[in-house]
Amino acid sequence: MILPSAKKIEALKVEFVSVVSHELRTPLTAIAGSISLILGGAVESQFSDKAKKLLEIANQNCNRLLSLINDILDMNKIEAGKMEFHFAPVDLSKLVKDAINANLIYADKFSVDLKLTQELPGVMVNVDADRMMQVLTNLISNAVKFSPTNELVSITIENAGNKVRVSVTDKGAGISESFRSKIFQKFSQSDTLDARAKGGTGLGLNISKAIIEKLGGELSFTSEPNVKTTFYFDLPRWDIVHPVFEQIKKGYDMNKPKLLVCDDDDNQASYLQALLIAEGYSVDVVHKAIEVKNSLDNSHYDALLLDLILPDEDGITLIRELRSEKRTHDLPIIVVSVACDAGRVLSNGEAVSVLGWLEKPVDVQKLLNTINLIRKDGSDVPHILHVEDDKDIQEVVAEILHEIASVSFVETVKQAREKLGSEKFDLVILDLLLPDGNGAELFPELAHEKLPVIVFSSSELDKQYSKYVSKTLLKSKNTNAELVDTIKAFLKKG
Repeated sequence: MILPSAKKIEALKVEFVSVVSHELRTPLTAIAGSISLILGGAVESQFSDKAKKLLEIANQNCNRLLSLINDILDMNKIEAGKMEFHFAPVDLSKLVKDAINANLIYADKFSVDLKLTQELPGVMVNVDADRMMQVLTNLISNAVKFSPTNELVSITIENAGNKVRVSVTDKGAGISESFRSKIFQKFSQSDTLDARAKGGTGLGLNISKAIIEKLGGELSFTSEPNVKTTFYFDLPRWDIVHPVFEQIKKGYDMNKPKLLVCDDDDNQASYLQALLIAEGYSVDVVHKAIEVKNSLDNSHYDALLLDLILPDEDGITLIRELRSEKRTHDLPIIVVSVACDAGRVLSNGEAVSVLGWLEKPVDVQKLLNTINLIRKDGSDVPHILHVEDDKDIQEVVAEILHEIASVSFVETVKQAREKLGSEKFDLVILDLLLPDGNGAELFPELAHEKLPVIVFSSSELDKQYSKYVSKTLLKSKNTNAELVDTIKAFLKKG
């Protein structure tokens, strides 16, 4: 009998946990929601006090199971490297205050006070705000759960060199010496009766530690039995590492390319402004279509970054208006929106001449690759199309080619055809295994355009297609340097 490999067993385990967790979460959500509606008086019903008590017990246990399933799914994502993070600079003090406010009702249930006793207004960190809130909620709720009645859980924010430290302190029994080495392990719970009575999955701290490390920080703790316990994490200060805000205050260098950002979300607009100034652009921000028109009437811009969902006019209509006027007919426009697919449908193939369609949350590398095209006139900078559905491979290739060429990315055969029909390229880098087919389907079209093709794939190329390909590189066998040298060689031939 042939036994499956450890890698195969691990893959099956991950798939099993994911499927079972999802299958359990759907009915449990319906059950918990239904019970909550009944207890909340949303439906007319009369229950005895005993029946209500039983419903409350059922509701509490449904919520506990949902919490356990969510934790298992998060743990599964972390182990598989599939937990998504959407980074953006955020005000740390505001985020901590939001977490405290979100946990006030929970603290009140335990007769515990929550207070931010020290803060650093204006300190910025580059994190996924939702994941950061998940960590803060876990640390605060744990501190509340293990605090004596009528005690204070204090939260502080303080400097730690080039980092900032957030601490959550309670005055509970503390963590025993024997348990300290296990506290961040999966399903770890203290063996004391008091700890067991508090409940919990034993996954929260393990997940929180993994999240903080993904955010570039460290999570740790100190404990004095029956005095105080403090869990704290350190994160890099974004305003020190990227002193963009000082550049904004000092004004713009008129020799820099000037961009206009239009987004009705002030946080998103400010983030794009800070990011692009750090890349050497001068950036103005507006929030409405009418403000775009006024700005373009009064100043020259090298490009417009436009959200499609605006308070006074939809973005596609605005693009049509701009294209109908001689002054803005050729203005480069980059759509940055959650509604890119809908925007493409609404444009219905019209020559709205959009330089790029970028989905929110913004893929920073894609944005920079697209927007950097306006810095060049296009005649002396090679333009490469990379057809690849793996985001990590995209980022690696973008990084190693950013000094020698501008790179556009697509993820499917269909997107590649659309891109080839609307833009000119000097070279195509092609993966073979794509979500909607085999990249080899593009060979006849590429041959007709006389475009050199480098197949960069984990899959071997069938010999019948070799006549279409300039070079084949296997992902597992070729280094970054070999990829760059190959690309340089073919660009020189062109």
